[in-house]
Amino acid sequence: KNWEIIVIDDGSTDNTKEIINNYIQQGVLIKYYKQKNKGFASARNKAIEMSSYDWIVIIDHDDICFNDRLEKHLQQIKAEPNTKLFFGDTIHINDKGDHIDTHFRKFNFSKIELDKISVANSLLYFGCFIDSESVMFDKKSAVKVGGFNEKYKYLADYDFFIKMGEKYKFSITFEKLSYWRVHNAQ
Repeated sequence: KNWEIIVIDDGSTDNTKEIINNYIQQGVLIKYYKQKNKGFASARNKAIEMSSYDWIVIIDHDDICFNDRLEKHLQQIKAEPNTKLFFGDTIHINDKGDHIDTHFRKFNFSKIELDKISVANSLLYFGCFIDSESVMFDKKSAVKVGGFNEKYKYLADYDFFIKMGEKYKFSITFEKLSYWRVHNAQ
């Protein structure tokens, strides 16, 4: 029941504002903020700042959430209330919507540890086994680690996950939570 949509328009040159305003006129509660293009780390930090709630869920312009994603995250919070970052699997699709792969297929989770500090080490050793479109994290914890590093153009998510993992325990669900559209313009 208690959720909000925050759209950070990071200097888009398309009709994003008109699309969002159309949804707002239909009664969808959206906080919209347009900024000069500063990169996705800046946009994420602004969304965290604008958020009214304790938990943040990321979805980028080329991702698609499953309809039950928030419900699955809520179940994770209830099961592990002291955990500060939750994530799940994602399905990678092409620009036609065809299934390409799943993210977790590339990793051996029997060797990956999710406890505080161990998860940061696992991220460094095994690579980024977390897709940002599957993440939900505690707002206060994100602020304490400094949010997303705006100096990084591509690795800000990975860096953020490592910083969070140095201080907090993570939790995984092997359920699929989102689609990630993989394309040449990334």
